[in-house]
Amino acid sequence: MKKIIIVFIIFFSLFNLSFAQNLAPSGNVNLDREFFNAEKLFFQKKYNLSREAFLLYLKKRPLST
Repeated sequence: MKKIIIVFIIFFSLFNLSFAQNLAPSGNVNLDREFFNAEKLFFQKKYNLSREAFLLYLKKRPLST
């Protein structure tokens, strides 16, 4: 299960990095910082906090994949 989550996060990160520049206005630096904070929490194995951070990020950016 952890492997699937890690693969999902890596895929999500790569997808976000490749398309975020085209979709996001240049003023959304704080949103990108929130995403990277959520990712950092995930890699620190703080899964519950990471999940909350990702959900908060998605609420603020609903069109993000």
